Amino acid sequence: RLYLTGKSAARILSTEAAGKVIGASDGTGMIFIIILFGWQVGSWRLTLIPVFNTLLCLILSEALIYPLSKSGVITLPSYVPNVCLFLSIALSVDYSFFHLSRFQEVRFRGVDLNSAVQEMITTAGRVVLVSGVVLLFTWLALAA
Repeated sequence: RLYLTGKSAARILSTEAAGKVIGASDGTGMIFIIILFGWQVGSWRLTLIPVFNTLLCLILSEALIYPLSKSGVITLPSYVPNVCLFLSIALSVDYSFFHLSRFQEVRFRGVDLNSAVQEMITTAGRVVLVSGVVLLFTWLALAA
């Protein structure tokens, strides 16, 4: 038997514990998020957009992270895929909510589809763009 002690052991144990806690709740709240989103936006068809965005974000992030991690270029803690999952859900739902709630407001006023999309992008699009840029620079600062 081999026993580890000290900082290395503490780091390994905390990573395993965090991974188990985060992993236990992977996506379990997604059904409640979808229900809340559909209720707030007022269209169950539009709830497919954040679900699609989340899946696409997860596929792209895993496609970028996995080869780098497997090749040994970078070493990632075991909880990174779970953090990617939560960030993908949070950002996809949040940004979709901004856009689609604005879209629904405009459509309820009787505006045609093309004009509603244009107004959605020009109003909510700015909020999403600024928020995304701030988030990008925050993550870049953390990575440095």
